[in-house]
Amino acid sequence: MILRMTLGRLVGAVPLVLVATFVVFSLSLFLPGDAALTLAGEGASAERVAEVREDLQLDEPLLARYGDWLGNAVRGDLGTSLFSKAPVTDELSEKWPVSAALLGLGVVFSFLIGVPAGVVSALRRGTSVDRGSTFLATVGMSIPPFVLGIFLVIVFGVWLKVLPVGGYTEFATSPVDWFRSLVLPAVALSGVLAATLARQLRGAMIDVLDEEYIRTARAKGLKGNAVVLRHALRMAAGPAASVMAVSIGRLIGGAVVVESVFNLPGLGPWLVSSLLSRDLPVVLGVIPFTVVLVVLLNLLADILRGLLDPRFAQERAA
Repeated sequence: MILRMTLGRLVGAVPLVLVATFVVFSLSLFLPGDAALTLAGEGASAERVAEVREDLQLDEPLLARYGDWLGNAVRGDLGTSLFSKAPVTDELSEKWPVSAALLGLGVVFSFLIGVPAGVVSALRRGTSVDRGSTFLATVGMSIPPFVLGIFLVIVFGVWLKVLPVGGYTEFATSPVDWFRSLVLPAVALSGVLAATLARQLRGAMIDVLDEEYIRTARAKGLKGNAVVLRHALRMAAGPAASVMAVSIGRLIGGAVVVESVFNLPGLGPWLVSSLLSRDLPVVLGVIPFTVVLVVLLNLLADILRGLLDPRFAQERAA
């Protein structure tokens, strides 16, 4: 059943990726004036304009250009940057591990904060603990990651001076310094996701704890921890996983700004500079990459929910 659901989602993801990449590819049509002249820059020589026009195949129909780009992209060729002259695939392979490490730590911190907060809040609903946790979750959902990042920089980097406020250290160079360089940006990135997870898990846990089989398990003498961890939390984790998948898409968007705040050499600053300079080959490499990443993360969340709740997998596969 899980395999059938996975195959169905993969097939359904193909049109989504094609539409997203085509929309991004079509952005060149909306550049003002001559796209080649605009991309080459003001005062560019005629040779430079002709070079840009040839690189982007601007004299060919849009669908033909998109077909050529898609065929090359499937083979791993995303073109060459108009400014650095480096293959986009090579630059992408250098920068995406930084963003992946940031996102991974952000998700880990979100679970470490959001899951205990949601469970405790559900078990102590109506108490001051529940109200305090709900208030903090609401505040966390309303604070943009870059604002939280600036606050963390001021507190831990400027006042306490216990963590670096910028730069990146390779894991192979020093695992400790690698972790230290990512702690503050990962915590800043995890704030919204942790708050969302806590709110969603609290609501799902409350609903599950009121189910008949939970009351029956307690009536049979099962201990509270067994009921919560083996039954209630497992069933409540399914809907929370789906919310996490949607929120991770927002997390990727937040990583663009957070990486700029902490001067991390990831995909975010690279994408921003490419958008400002209108380096379309880079933009056409990074954005589809993130679209595919979001699709895969949503698929992973559905698989996780299907493992936790077989009824969900059956519904998806139907």
